[in-house]
Amino acid sequence: MRKFALLISLLLLPACTFSGTNTTKPQEPENQIADVSDNNAFTVKERELIETYIRTNIVELSPIKAVLGGGWLARNIHWQDDGSAVVEYEDGHIGLTAYFEPVINDDGTVTIERFLNVDIPNQAAVDASEKFREQYQ
Repeated sequence: MRKFALLISLLLLPACTFSGTNTTKPQEPENQIADVSDNNAFTVKERELIETYIRTNIVELSPIKAVLGGGWLARNIHWQDDGSAVVEYEDGHIGLTAYFEPVINDDGTVTIERFLNVDIPNQAAVDASEKFREQYQ
């Protein structure tokens, strides 16, 4: 009789489950890549907000006045790894480049901490001057 009881116990044991096991299906993560950008400083939506601010306010941000009564137009914005950026802008007569550091405030507004015009040499001119130096050294 003991062998029979032991046999029944061994046969029923695998059918039993531990009361603490979780039988619910794991939840799928929500869309985690919706706002991921290639740098960690700003999300894609934040970058769009900042770029719109720059394009709208480039006239006030530029420390240099447009020539011949023209107005500034932001052409390209290049993001840096730390969240700063460089904007190329022009007025139809001259083109300028500026480095800027944007901040998104707690209320969702944009502030530009630093806006500095920088002189970036024309790459063709740099290549030509290097070639000239190599020829005459």
